[in-house]
Amino acid sequence: MKQRTVILSIISIALIVLTFSLLFINDSTKEYIDPISKDEVRETGISKIYMTGSNLKKLNKKSRAYADIRIVDSDESTNETAMYVSLQGATSIAYPKKNYSLRYESDGSPDFYLKANYIDNTFSRNNVTADIWKDMVLSRKDSEISSCLTGGALTGNPVLLYINNEYKGIYSLTDSKSPSVFEGDREPKAVIFCEQDVEEDAYANGIDLYSPSSVWDVIYCDPSFSKDLEGSISHVFNTVYSADDEHLIDELSDCLDMEAAIDYIIFMYFFQADDNYTKNIIWITYDGVKWIPTAYDFDSSYGLTWDGMELLPSSYSLPGIEYDGDMYGGPCIIWRRILCNCYDEISSRYNYLRQDILKDKNILDRFNANYSAIPQSAKDEELNLWPEEPSRYVTDIDQIEDFLSIRGNLLDIYFNLPVGTHEAYTTWHDAVANVKPYRQNEVEVIPDNSDRLYDTLFRISLYGSPLLLIAVFVYLLLKCRHSCKISKGDNYD
Repeated sequence: MKQRTVILSIISIALIVLTFSLLFINDSTKEYIDPISKDEVRETGISKIYMTGSNLKKLNKKSRAYADIRIVDSDESTNETAMYVSLQGATSIAYPKKNYSLRYESDGSPDFYLKANYIDNTFSRNNVTADIWKDMVLSRKDSEISSCLTGGALTGNPVLLYINNEYKGIYSLTDSKSPSVFEGDREPKAVIFCEQDVEEDAYANGIDLYSPSSVWDVIYCDPSFSKDLEGSISHVFNTVYSADDEHLIDELSDCLDMEAAIDYIIFMYFFQADDNYTKNIIWITYDGVKWIPTAYDFDSSYGLTWDGMELLPSSYSLPGIEYDGDMYGGPCIIWRRILCNCYDEISSRYNYLRQDILKDKNILDRFNANYSAIPQSAKDEELNLWPEEPSRYVTDIDQIEDFLSIRGNLLDIYFNLPVGTHEAYTTWHDAVANVKPYRQNEVEVIPDNSDRLYDTLFRISLYGSPLLLIAVFVYLLLKCRHSCKISKGDNYD
């Protein structure tokens, strides 16, 4: 018995020593050693953002925390402010790596977003595609939104995020859906946002902006326009459902910026932006009559699925092709009807954009520039911070290059067909049927599991020591009690 007690005591003491050793290691290394190379930060020119606040770790979907924000540029110049921080996103709020909204006023619109890009192993889809969308918008000289600084695109740049001095990974600091982003020659009358997918006939009877079940978010509305807002945006969709093919474009032109709609259709198809057909659309009006669609949030693009776990075939979601019984002009009937009745105008615009803005090399150069702006040490650290990041073995810059080549070639065929002929139908379906698959990525990335081993040992020692001490204490107590009983029994004898 004594031997067993001694062994248990030794094990317990050893675990206590291990716990305090690991606590010492934790304090001496985790808190003070930055995993990011300072030399690489200087070379790439990337900025660091430090958020410091006692309630940041307690954030949930409904809460906000007031935090000090410090931005340190690569030359170590510093800007400091204080902002309200909240979690951002719908689907993405469940991911371990969080998106954040930053705002100066507690009840105001967000002023900036920190996008985690959790499902995108290139860390570049949002930044690059927003820049391309900006260039598309600014190339339309007659559109009112073209007078905005970024064309209404929510552009961003890669940054490194620290929360309470602990490194949290590669992020994008982007513009928000704030009304100020859409201010050009004049302020918008209203800005509304569709944040969830809807069925194709969902708007057949107009749009409900204010019910609890509405998928629409009114970001801003001029008070003088509030009574007319719902009827104004509903008129766009009522026209789509009611007008015949002969009169559709003429009637839509009165309430919809057709140049913007055409660019949106080209954008969706070219980038296979499956998350932007019915949701992630921002609608803006400057006069209360004509509406302008603009795109936002591009994680699920270039073939990547919404959860980042696989790639869609590059031939998926193309115009004029049936998928699951539907003709894919997008699930949203508005885009399909415009495509069917405005092919010549869309084709002309597409071929113009392919000469420069949508040129494969232009897009790929931007991906390489954004990816190169991130220190290699930061990319390596993502493996340790977020080992379950879903697209690590799914997408990279090579996959983007493959996608652009395959997708661009397909749409070059589609937007140069003699529409309405049997030859066009045959040519298009043959091209889609014979599309080549993506190259196989043979590079295997092996994450560094040293931090995970440390955490495992720490948890074992942290929780194991008290349990063993309790076990020893209970054992000794029972033994003592047993000894007392024997002693009393001896006295009775």
